[in-house]
Amino acid sequence: MPASIASLDNIQDILKEMTDKTSVEDLVLSKAPELGIFPKRTDFAGKYAPLPFAYAPIAGVSPDFGAAMATKADMVEDAFQITTNDMFALFSLNHKAVAATRNDAGAFYDLVSSRSKSAMTAFKKVMAHAVYGNGGGALGRIASNAGATITLQDRSSVWVLDQNMTIVPATGDGLTGVLGATQDAISAISRGTLTITAEDGTFSNAVGEFQAGNHIFLRGGFNNYIRGLDAWLPMTAPGAAPFFTVVRNRDDRMGGVRRVGDASIDANLEEFLISLAADIADFGGEPDIALVSNQTFARLRKVMGTKVEYSRVAGASMDGDVAKFSFRSIKLVTDVGEIDIVASRNCPANRVYMLQKDTWIWWSMGDWMAWMTYEDDDSKFVRHGTENAMEARLGGYMQLACSFPSANGVGDISVYNL
Repeated sequence: MPASIASLDNIQDILKEMTDKTSVEDLVLSKAPELGIFPKRTDFAGKYAPLPFAYAPIAGVSPDFGAAMATKADMVEDAFQITTNDMFALFSLNHKAVAATRNDAGAFYDLVSSRSKSAMTAFKKVMAHAVYGNGGGALGRIASNAGATITLQDRSSVWVLDQNMTIVPATGDGLTGVLGATQDAISAISRGTLTITAEDGTFSNAVGEFQAGNHIFLRGGFNNYIRGLDAWLPMTAPGAAPFFTVVRNRDDRMGGVRRVGDASIDANLEEFLISLAADIADFGGEPDIALVSNQTFARLRKVMGTKVEYSRVAGASMDGDVAKFSFRSIKLVTDVGEIDIVASRNCPANRVYMLQKDTWIWWSMGDWMAWMTYEDDDSKFVRHGTENAMEARLGGYMQLACSFPSANGVGDISVYNL
């Protein structure tokens, strides 16, 4: 086999090309607003990294000097002790497939680049969906089980699922519940009907398995994901359980701002979003972006009618700078300024997340996504001991973190999604 075509060095050169900053921006960050918009940091180090915040100023305030002195107390501050979660996407290059391209440099390039692009796409899809989760890892909830097929409850769930994925059931969302004993691969998927088909012909409907009401997970994903928006900004006020070591029920600002849609107060989506922005402003926030589902975005366009003003939101590159890519948005004028409404197919249909961008970071240990190598070995492939192939390992160690939760809010818009 000519070294000029199918050498390991050439394979690694192609992989390097496929994960340089330009490729990552083009293939991953620019395709998912929840990945591309938030600022990036790559300096995470150690098992824990503190993310400090202050939620009460000094207490020695009074028009009377003696009273101010008597009540003097320091500002109240704390720090989230952030940890990272892992995500990997692996693929193999079969030796015979590589050998078949020995006389065709173009075919060889296509073989390697197509697999690496596919791995990056898989990584992107799972991470984009995880942004809206609570960290438990649930990909969706089961509406019904017909044996060979199961139907999911939410439209956003089907976008993360694909043929050949192996899924497992659990009785809860990952933070709660018990993991089932069965697993199955997906042989077919219908995104229009929200149904997936079992590879072995049936999804077990035994107690605790693929029953209606239970959740589904990627194999290895149960309670093993980044803490997404539903964790940082839950619709139910946080309790006494520590969150990155912080007990959030001591001050309701540490769980974000939440609002439930009520058509008797806010007649439509536009009014609801304006009210949510005002609620966040009362807590000291200055939101500048909101993430909604594609269906919600379409409804908002209809509600606003001729008042719709389109714009674009700049993304954040891997190195933290303003990126060349951007995302289309609708401008919403509120009391706290203009807010860009951005659509994502991964956002649950009954939720809107209104955010102050500069309070969020994608914090990673090194590059957010990269080929897994070691300092003493730059090889991006591992030779298989049990396959006639070489394995490439794409991955990263990261967390989505917020330094000022009360500058952000979440809304339940179920009442408007009719």
